[in-house]
Formats: sequence, structure tokens, C-alpha cells
Amino acid sequence: MRITAIGPACLTLGLALLSAATLRADSDLPDLAPEARALVERWLAAQNKGDFAAYQSLYADRFTGVRRSGPRTVRLDHAGWLKDRARMFKKPMVVAIEDVKVQSTPVSAQVLFTQRFKQGSYEDAGPKQLVVVREGGQVRIAREEMLRSDVVAGAPGASSEAEKLAFVIDEGVIITTEVRDGWGRGPRSVTLGDPVVVTQAVDPAKLPPALSAWAGRAVKLVTESGGSCDATVTALKLVGRVTPHFGTRQEWQDKKRRAAADEAWSMAAAGGLTLVGELSAKCKGAVLARAASLPPLVVATPTAPDAALSKSALAAFRALKPWAALQAAWKSDGAGKKGGRWDEQDGGPAVKAWKIAKGGATRTFVSVSAIVQGGCAKWDGDLWGLFEVDGGGKLLLRNDPGQITVEPTLAVDSDGDGAPELLFQRTPDFSTQGGLVRPATGVWRDVLRIKVPYLDCPC
Repeated sequence: MRITAIGPACLTLGLALLSAATLRADSDLPDLAPEARALVERWLAAQNKGDFAAYQSLYADRFTGVRRSGPRTVRLDHAGWLKDRARMFKKPMVVAIEDVKVQSTPVSAQVLFTQRFKQGSYEDAGPKQLVVVREGGQVRIAREEMLRSDVVAGAPGASSEAEKLAFVIDEGVIITTEVRDGWGRGPRSVTLGDPVVVTQAVDPAKLPPALSAWAGRAVKLVTESGGSCDATVTALKLVGRVTPHFGTRQEWQDKKRRAAADEAWSMAAAGGLTLVGELSAKCKGAVLARAASLPPLVVATPTAPDAALSKSALAAFRALKPWAALQAAWKSDGAGKKGGRWDEQDGGPAVKAWKIAKGGATRTFVSVSAIVQGGCAKWDGDLWGLFEVDGGGKLLLRNDPGQITVEPTLAVDSDGDGAPELLFQRTPDFSTQGGLVRPATGVWRDVLRIKVPYLDCPC
């Protein structure tokens, strides 16, 4: 949903930080830095001791959390965060932090540090940010975000996510997006298509064993229409993709290819670098891959719901608060002065349904996507709602409308739990060139993205 708004919690925090000088001069409260550091120590100890009661007491009622695990990102409110963390606390973990930096005022503080997390065979590291505030006379965490998650290469299970489910692009199967300096060897080559593609050979000796083991691996490919075919990973290479500004693209036409390739590689480094496995066979329309040694994916293609279900889904979609906000914006902008609904533009909403079987039960999901792209100087708006049909025929909202808008094209169940991952192609704001939306604590808000940095003007 493309409406820019500042939520109450963010506004409160923003005002607190902007008025730091005034607060220091006028407030009788001491600087928050020492208390913030003490809070972080308690937060760290609670995790390493497995003390969930102590851990949850450290969080403010008005809280936002962003969890990252490799390329996966999940945004959670207070209840969702604690529900997610409660599962984490069921197994022992080791959390270590270093390079702690605190910026503070008497009422709020920003704490930055590098975190290393290990639990079972999983291990990652990266920068983390905590926002600490005073709440009811106590110091609490109002925001927590893992700014970047680097899965430790070579750790047991580090490549298991890609084995279960990996994206396929024209160049092959994406094994990881966590590309390290020094993996490549030799010159880079560039293809000035859309997007621009840069490739480089891999030095096998520099790759972690878990990644180099992909060479020779048999995989099952899944097409967007739900079909499948078999292939083998024949070789590994580095692939960078970027959509540059049209002026830059023109400049690259006139440059030596090696210079253009190096410049394109630098631009692709902002999220568009991947380690790719070349495939022995071309499978037309392939979008996903899975290790052939694992059980086959459960795949469901979308169907058009019957008239009654379609009507109910549209009514539920148009009852969402973000839909009403878009309708008001459409009318105030003048685009809707003749009446009607904003989502009836550009062909109207896309309504699709999927049935996912698990054992003897079947779950039915209905997706409603509305995307209006008016172009430059014209009204734009988009929204997505995902609903599940319960046993009584009631529609239950299963996503966070406004977080991301997609039009799912395929449903797959990689772990057989009956909660499908939904494949999509491109987000309306061009920030993502496809991906999957997965459930997190019962809500479809965990987005695994295929990133291609977009630096052009969409006009």
C-alpha cells in the first residue's frame, strides 16, 4: 500500500530525538545512556540463561520488531514478537554482542552493536539496533531490528534453506545472496539487458564447503504453471543484477565492456549479488528449485473462486482500513471525483484461490490484489489482502495489509505443514523482482525477496 504515514509510536520517538537539546536543558531526568547499557546487559543475560519471563519484561507495550535471518525479513508488533521469541526460547542459544554504541537523550536512546547468534546448527551475525525509552518509570525496548543477517558460511545447515526452496532466474538457481569478497576470479562480463547482468567465475577454493557442494547436485525445478522438470547443477558462478538509470545504461553502451562490468557490479552490490548454480537443462518458465534428495514440493496453482466466494472476498477486502485510506486519498486527489472505487481502475482487483491439502484436511486461501499504476503525475495505489476460509465459510485475514502488495502466482508447501509459501513476481514499487511470502506466527508477512537494485526513473 503506497500511502506514506507516520505512526504514533514513530512520531513520538521522532519528536523525542529531534528535541534532544531541549530535553537536556529542561528535563530533570538523567541521561538514559547508563540505564540503556544496563538494560542491554539484562537482555543479553536473559537470552543466554533461557529466562523468557525476564526477557519479555524488558519490552515496551508500544513495540515494533524487525527480524532478519539471511535474506528473510519479518516485521512484528509486541504480541507477535513475543510469540515468535517464545518459540526461540524453547532451545538453548548463545548470543554475544560487541562494539556497543549508545546515542541518548534523557527520554530515549539508540543502541547499536554487532550480534552473533547461535542455536543448534544455525548461526548468524550482523548489526542490530535497539531503541530504548522510558515507559511508566521503567526503561524498556521500544524497537528492535536486526539490520543485516549474515548466515555464517560453512556452518552445519547453512545451505539448508536453499536446498528446501531456491529461486530460479535466467542464469540458474540462486544458492545464496550472501556473497563475500574474494569468491570471484578473473574478469567480469556484462550483458546490457533489462536488468543489466554481470557475471564472474568462482574460485572453488574460496567457497565454504556447504556452498561448493552444490556443484553436481540434482534438483527438481518447478514452473510458474505448476509443472516440473529435472536438472543438475553443472557449475557455480557469481551473478550481479541491477537496473541502472537510463543515462547510465547509455553511457555503458559507449564504454569498454570491462569498465562497464565493474561499474555495474558495484551498483549490484546493494543487494543484487548472488551465487548461482548453472543448470544442465533449460526448463521453460522455471521459478523455483529444490534438492532432488528431498520429498517433492506440494504445489497448487490458483483458480478463480466461485461467484459467492469472490463476492465475499471483495467485501472483506474493501472493509480493510488501508482500503478506506486509499479510497479517501483517491477522492481527495481528484482522480475519484466521478465516484466509484479506486480499486476498479486498471481492470479491477485480481481474486485468486488455492487449496492446500495436508493429510486428510484441506485449507482454502483467497488472495485479493489491487494495483493501480497511473504513471508519473497520476494517482497510484495498491493493496493486497490474503484470507483463509474457515470451516464455517468465514473469511479470516491472514496477512498485514499495507506491508507489501503482491499478486501471488503459485502456492507451494515446502515443509508439508499446510501453510503455503506464495510466489509473486514484481512489487509495484519495483523494489523487488519477485519472491515468496511465508507465514510467521500465523500471519503471511515473512518476505523472501529477489532483489535487483532499481536506480532508474519509472516515468
